[in-house]
Amino acid sequence: FHQVEDRAHFRWFAGRSILDFKLQGLRRMRLNSPYDVLNPILSAMVELAKRSLKDGEELALIQLIVNYFKDGGSEVRPHTHRCRQVCVSLGAGRELEVEG
Repeated sequence: FHQVEDRAHFRWFAGRSILDFKLQGLRRMRLNSPYDVLNPILSAMVELAKRSLKDGEELALIQLIVNYFKDGGSEVRPHTHRCRQVCVSLGAGRELEVEG
């Protein structure tokens, strides 16, 4: 992950650093260098999402956000989403509260 940390263009958003990729409803995605080291994590997340689908539903990836927490001083404020989410956060450990 240090490759990404050193060369990626994280931006500050809502209390943490993020990488943000817009996907426009794709069923799969592969990241190019320097982000390609994240492809195994991305593949696992896509598989988890596929397993959550109900009969007749199809996967449509619309956005990939990678949260990066350098230390315990940054955080995501409580919020909700109108669609199902699979989330990954990298960096310092923290607690996560999920409702619903």
